[in-house]
Amino acid sequence: MWHLLHSGADRTLQIIGWTCVVLALGCLTLSAAWHWPLSPFSHPGATPDSDRVALLAVDVFRWGMLGIAAMIAGVRQSPPPTKAMKERHRAQTMSGWMVVPVVWLGIAMALAAISTAAWFFWMDRLPGGNHTENIVLALVYGVPPWLLIVLAAYGLIEDRPEPSLGPSLKHDIPPPPVRRRVVPPPPPPPEGTKSAQDRMAAKRKRKGESDGWG
Repeated sequence: MWHLLHSGADRTLQIIGWTCVVLALGCLTLSAAWHWPLSPFSHPGATPDSDRVALLAVDVFRWGMLGIAAMIAGVRQSPPPTKAMKERHRAQTMSGWMVVPVVWLGIAMALAAISTAAWFFWMDRLPGGNHTENIVLALVYGVPPWLLIVLAAYGLIEDRPEPSLGPSLKHDIPPPPVRRRVVPPPPPPPEGTKSAQDRMAAKRKRKGESDGWG
């Protein structure tokens, strides 16, 4: 039952993550088409028009989708805590389990800040400007979203670590002890009867008397 719930939740996260990645790719395609007439692709290129505000809104939406995809990839790559860890360190375990998604989200926000800053510097130099500097600014603007898309796709494709649902039958549960059959001691002879040793002693005594030893 737990395995089925885990598989269903993981499948749902994958669908949401891939949807965000596809939407981000669509926004990135629109951004590339809008920047194509500008320098350095067409130097000195055209002058950026008033559509820059709309493009900036598209970029914000794209980074939002990439942030969601990155967090989902981080959740899938974060190994869930075991039952023993939950019992011993409940608060520390849950906070440690959220470290990986938060790190992925921090990476997405850092890349978004670098890309947006490069875009503003790039737009301020157009039209014309130094061709080499425009190439560098265009790369700093365009490479971070592609890098985050690759990272998110890797996190969505890679198999998620399985949770520990309890002790393992192979490793954690010891085998049952081997019970050896204990042979019960022979019952004592009933009262008024002689044991085998007493009969043997009496027989040797009678034999000695008959031989003249006694």
